[in-house]
Amino acid sequence: MKPFLYARGTKNYARFLVPAHLQATLGKRFLVFALGSGAGHELRLKAHQIEHYLSTQLLHNDAMSFDPSQFSFLDVVLRDGTQLKNINNDADLKRAKELLKALGIDASASSRMFAPLQTLQQVAPEPAPEQQVKGLKLIELVDKFFLLKSQLKPATVQAYKNTALEFQKFLKNPNITSILISDVTRFQEHLAQNKNSTRTIDNKIATLRALFNFARKQGYYFEKNPAEGRSLLTKKQRLAGGYDKFTLEEIELIFKSIEFIKEKKRDPDFYYLCCLALVTGCRVGELASLAKNDFKQTPIGTYYIKIKDAKTLAGVRSVPFPQDSIQGFKEFLNTKTENVFKYVAREGKGAGNAVGKKFTRLLETLKVKREKLVFHSLRKFLNDYLLKNNVPYEPRCQFIGHDIDDTNVAIYSKEYTEDQLNEYVKQHQDSLIIRCKL
Repeated sequence: MKPFLYARGTKNYARFLVPAHLQATLGKRFLVFALGSGAGHELRLKAHQIEHYLSTQLLHNDAMSFDPSQFSFLDVVLRDGTQLKNINNDADLKRAKELLKALGIDASASSRMFAPLQTLQQVAPEPAPEQQVKGLKLIELVDKFFLLKSQLKPATVQAYKNTALEFQKFLKNPNITSILISDVTRFQEHLAQNKNSTRTIDNKIATLRALFNFARKQGYYFEKNPAEGRSLLTKKQRLAGGYDKFTLEEIELIFKSIEFIKEKKRDPDFYYLCCLALVTGCRVGELASLAKNDFKQTPIGTYYIKIKDAKTLAGVRSVPFPQDSIQGFKEFLNTKTENVFKYVAREGKGAGNAVGKKFTRLLETLKVKREKLVFHSLRKFLNDYLLKNNVPYEPRCQFIGHDIDDTNVAIYSKEYTEDQLNEYVKQHQDSLIIRCKL
């Protein structure tokens, strides 16, 4: 039962549509409660507490009907006509329970029924002195969130701030304690009306869910997370709707094209970063932020990259690759001192943003226009290529940097050394280098 808030003159009300199966029991189609006067966030908080009471207590009790004309819920009418009026203090509550007991109604049941009444009488509790001047706003919650989670990437920080500001502006800057489930619903509808894709809507709601989970843990918010369970896409739909992967024919077309080969002299940073992406499957941000000392070699001669800055914990890994097989790469690496590639991180975008845009322009030039093909599609291609060439699941996950979903495998699997991983992937990397004439 969701509240519809409206005003008549200076008075405010919350109206609830009674579910069809309860309309006969309650004798009403709508329940209307007076909210009194107050700021918008206070009225929404009152409506939310009424909603909570209806969903957790009243609608589970089919032995009674009640008079909703009073906000307090304290005027109760039993089916035999007995009325309990104006219950507004502990003494009244005690006498009401005694009367119910005298009428043969189970006392424990009545205790459960009246348990929330004392809370409802204090719908708008007196704020603490430090809260009277200013309540906690959503953007202030974001600041507290990142104060304790300082390890998050700048792009993630910016995305959280953008979503929080958008939601806060939509709700006209309320305190977080007044935000209701219905506010999140209205925000979803607002995003859809403004041409946000379903995936984008889910991502923004996921951000709000994380913020409210944090607020509940830290004691800033006490109700159920209003963004919980609000995803519009199933996990299967999200996977199906993600970026596509290149075919082997498309990979050969791109890397053997005259346009791409010209980049070897015109923009060697772009050229070699794309080559590395093809044979390592690393994310663009992982490659763009590499330092020269991240390129290493094992005692028996296996070249590998040490990924220290990754999107996930599984992404922090060692990635073997045939450094000497890519023509000119060793000479390119020797010209570098600290950062290998020229790309600079932009706030909220990461270091790989420029690479991704240029790669997209290359696809347009080559007329590779299949939907959902982007730089990340190189990573998806390599993972699929290794799968089709029978590289086992566990070393493939470690090489690509994917979490292992299977509990049994995740707990009992071993971590492969750089040399062991190299044995699984080197022949397939060399095959791609030969096919693409890198």
